[in-house]
Amino acid sequence: MPLPHRAIASLALGLAVLLAANATAWAEPDVQGQSGPDSQATHSQEPPPAPAPPETPPAAKPDLLLDIDIGLTFSLGEAPAISPGLSLGGHLRWDFFSLGLEARATLPVGAVLAAFPGGSLSAHQVTGALMGCGHYGFVAGCLVGTVGAVWFESRNVPDPRTDTKLASTLALRLQGEYPLMDWLIVRAHLDFGANLLRSTASVGGAGVWTTPAVFGLLGLGAAWRF
Repeated sequence: MPLPHRAIASLALGLAVLLAANATAWAEPDVQGQSGPDSQATHSQEPPPAPAPPETPPAAKPDLLLDIDIGLTFSLGEAPAISPGLSLGGHLRWDFFSLGLEARATLPVGAVLAAFPGGSLSAHQVTGALMGCGHYGFVAGCLVGTVGAVWFESRNVPDPRTDTKLASTLALRLQGEYPLMDWLIVRAHLDFGANLLRSTASVGGAGVWTTPAVFGLLGLGAAWRF
């Protein structure tokens, strides 16, 4: 009978196809759903992400500082004797450089005139200075230029008089400072320079004292910083 044979053959063929499909499905592993030890080991071996580099803060700009200072000075070579004085100044400082203005007045000091027994000569001056300084730590070096006036007064001489002369100097300054507080600084400085305008004091038409070619100055003071 041909019909039953064809039905049996078709049934066998369908059964074979079904078995083959099931065998293929069993052979393929579930990659996406696999969570066994091998999978966990693979994930644990991945290197962690590299940390982000730290942000570099922008460089801070140096502040502009204002110093107001007052001090005592003692000079030699600007008058017939050592001249005490008072100075008042202001300085703008930016980083390692500063620019300053300074006013100074000395007290009258005198000396006895050997050519006129009992006679004396005194002198005092008022000057203004412009200076530029370079700073390194607590030490500074400055170039100081001054201009002003000096008064000579003679006494107990045949022709007593008071003369006024121009005065100008150029000096190098070595300065040291120490901050007691953020706003209070103590300072000391030494100046050594040249008298650019040398003045001569006269008595009776004769010169009795002339400003030396060089001078020296010691200053001690304090500064308030803003």
